[in-house]
Amino acid sequence: MRLWAPVLAFIKHITAGNFKLLALVVISLTAQALVITDLSFDFKQKEQFGSIYMSMLDHLKKGEGEVSAESVGFEAFVRNGKYYTYFGPMPALLRGVFELVLRRGDRDWSRWSCLLASAVASIMILLIFLDAQGVKKDGTRYAGYLPIACYLGAVFGSIFLGLLACAFVYHEAILWGLAWNCVFLRTILKSIQKNSFSFSTLLLLALSAGLALFSRVSMAVGPCLALVAVLVYLGLQQFQFGRKFVKDRGTQIPSWKVLASVLVLLGLFGGAHLVLNQLRWGSPLEFCPVKYHLETRKSAARIHVAEAYGKLKLDRAPLAIEYYFLPHDTNFFSTFPFIKWIDDSQENYFSSLRYSFDYIEGRETPMVISSAFLMMSGAIGAVITPSLVATEGVVLTLVLVAYGVGNAFLLFVPALAVRYQAEFLPLLLILTRNALAYFFAADRTKSRQWIKFWQVLLLLVVSIYLATITMLNLKMTIWAVPEATRAGILRFLWDISQLL
Repeated sequence: MRLWAPVLAFIKHITAGNFKLLALVVISLTAQALVITDLSFDFKQKEQFGSIYMSMLDHLKKGEGEVSAESVGFEAFVRNGKYYTYFGPMPALLRGVFELVLRRGDRDWSRWSCLLASAVASIMILLIFLDAQGVKKDGTRYAGYLPIACYLGAVFGSIFLGLLACAFVYHEAILWGLAWNCVFLRTILKSIQKNSFSFSTLLLLALSAGLALFSRVSMAVGPCLALVAVLVYLGLQQFQFGRKFVKDRGTQIPSWKVLASVLVLLGLFGGAHLVLNQLRWGSPLEFCPVKYHLETRKSAARIHVAEAYGKLKLDRAPLAIEYYFLPHDTNFFSTFPFIKWIDDSQENYFSSLRYSFDYIEGRETPMVISSAFLMMSGAIGAVITPSLVATEGVVLTLVLVAYGVGNAFLLFVPALAVRYQAEFLPLLLILTRNALAYFFAADRTKSRQWIKFWQVLLLLVVSIYLATITMLNLKMTIWAVPEATRAGILRFLWDISQLL
């Protein structure tokens, strides 16, 4: 109980003593823990490749960039006879924090790390949607079910749930990238709402963007671009108005020293990652050189793609958009559970179009299935956002553009995988938050009649069902999930289909 007391105290603090919200958070985290541990609550079990971060931690303590050959297995990058990995150092550093107070023993901390990342992300998502409610003239929050529905749809009705299917290294990196993005979004959206950027707020933005960079480079493009753009904008405001309170704008403009110190902090994270790249690849600007990857070396086709098409290619975007967002008739089944994978054993529609791709994961479920709620709410938010930008100003536009650019990069890379869908979640969260903010605006109370409770409930239930099936499919098909778990899920689905 002593271990959980600070956690529960923190949750109680952020829910402002609202015991219904507190119960929601506790139940939500319990459900996430059950998914991560295959209903066992066994957090000691090792995960496949979980020792990569343990080995990375041990070598970082010595100022080295490599990892042990045993920890990295077939995902090894070999250069000058030494073994490396492309994964960021943040989860390894977290393990160092764990081991300040706990003995390692035979644990790799993977499940604990994934649960902590999931908790950070889900709590920030809840706060983002609660903040969007605004405040009444009497100082109280609007009461409503929509923020809670959006929270449940984002956490249990999206690919977020699928990331919890297995706590191995691929999902852990993405979960932490998502968690720090959610911290960044909650902080900057709250500042936009208050129309104020304090020194502590800007430091937290730099910290969360930097840790996103340490978690997964591609998921740091959005927050890093957004922060730099906001700092430039505030700098121009400083140049125009100086250090004074601008009453007509109602905002405090940070000083040059504040802006410079925040930029330095972000630069320190960037510089540290460049140093790590130098240690790993012999070049500070190299992040994932496939020429050193053992598995890639075995495939002439993959080597050809790397050499002929490069890392970013614009004409990959149409296929990537189709892969990530558009459903096919092969995604549906006439009997329970009604959703199926396109797997490697089947005729893959994308195989004939993959000439410029290094890797296309056969398991393909588009986001209109795996993240139905956020896709719908995000679409509504996209329509509403231009009206909201007019009232919330330039900073919201800068954040949207930054995350849009970050997501665009994902469409040009030579790999497609279901787990990469999580990189689109931050932008969908912003758009969903915008829809809520518009919906709860004081001068648009009549628009609330457009949305009925039963409509939201139906969308939420369908979305959670589809996301759950996606998660179960991931558990059944990911090689790192224990065979007994996969067999148990298959039996469970079979028993239900027989009942129906």
